Amino acid sequence: MVEVFCFPVAEGDFFWVRYGEEKKSHILIDGGTKEFGYLYKNVLMSIDEKDERIEAIILTHIDNDHIQGAIEGIANTSEGVLKKIVKRIYFNTCSAIQRELKLENTVCAEKEILASIWKNGYGVGEGIEFLKILKNKKILDRLSDFVIEGQQYDFEDGARMKIISPGEKELKQLAKKWEAYHQRKEAIVYSAGGETHYQKDLKELMNEKLGNDTSVNNKSSIAFLLTYQGSKMLFLGDTNSKVCVEGAKHSGIENPCPVDLIKLSHHGSKANMSDELLSFFPTQYYLVSTDGSRKKVPNKTVLAHLLTVSDSEKPVWLLANYEWWADMYHEKYFTEGDKENYLKTERLKVKFLDSKGIEINGDIKIYGQYDGVG
Repeated sequence: MVEVFCFPVAEGDFFWVRYGEEKKSHILIDGGTKEFGYLYKNVLMSIDEKDERIEAIILTHIDNDHIQGAIEGIANTSEGVLKKIVKRIYFNTCSAIQRELKLENTVCAEKEILASIWKNGYGVGEGIEFLKILKNKKILDRLSDFVIEGQQYDFEDGARMKIISPGEKELKQLAKKWEAYHQRKEAIVYSAGGETHYQKDLKELMNEKLGNDTSVNNKSSIAFLLTYQGSKMLFLGDTNSKVCVEGAKHSGIENPCPVDLIKLSHHGSKANMSDELLSFFPTQYYLVSTDGSRKKVPNKTVLAHLLTVSDSEKPVWLLANYEWWADMYHEKYFTEGDKENYLKTERLKVKFLDSKGIEINGDIKIYGQYDGVG
């Protein structure tokens, strides 16, 4: 059994995958914004208390709704614990890209990645670069700093991570023309694809085209296929769908490749999905992490396309760690037509994840919370 915890970290991403029989192995993906550093640390401590190991800490890309919580949590965890439990950290750095692709030195994006540290000897309010934190904790040697499509990493008990994004082109763009990274949450740029999308019926939106996210940060996001025994899960970060399709082809993944679960890219943004990607990795189950603040919710055009590419005999499940369709839209996100044609018929099932979780395909259980961490 694989367990996936999709933590409620406001508008950000923080996933914890644990698998194995008696003694579990762990994979941490991103960490939400800075205020959730305490939660990240609690997860680390709970793993340490069980005398278990983290196979991989994955920071998908340099956006604060993905990375800051992890930086805070790592910075405020003792060196002894980190050295004991952390096996590898996967995070693309500009300097490594320059090194591996033999590029001319430019200003590196990681110089802008700062975390506010308030204890463990770093000083109140002092900003410490992530790589400096790893160095001070004596785990910098566990960093894999160049992650690119086609790479494959084998973990404990037969788990495997196959990278499908970014490609060489995207990494070069990141090294040469990176977007400014800001600590302020308000600086995150996100587009749901128009504020009127929720006012239209899903049926009407099936004919609308999806977009193409050109953000350098997002296109360089790490996306990967995670397999364990018979389970397959696709974690897309905030990446571009075209980059993922090309990366999957270059990685030798057979098309189609049915999967048990897809974590939607960029919180369900219209600009980050495509029919080609959805057809390449067919599934019934989609996971989204967002509280819906600032209208940051899955674009309904994306949901419409999930319905069009899926097996019409099976329901499409949208699994969420917040009830944004009710809280932010006062139950008006879905039109009366949507409710009549898709929700009541259970063609589309929108499920709020809590600490009880939901089991899919007999091999994976997904939670929105973890009672042992808080």
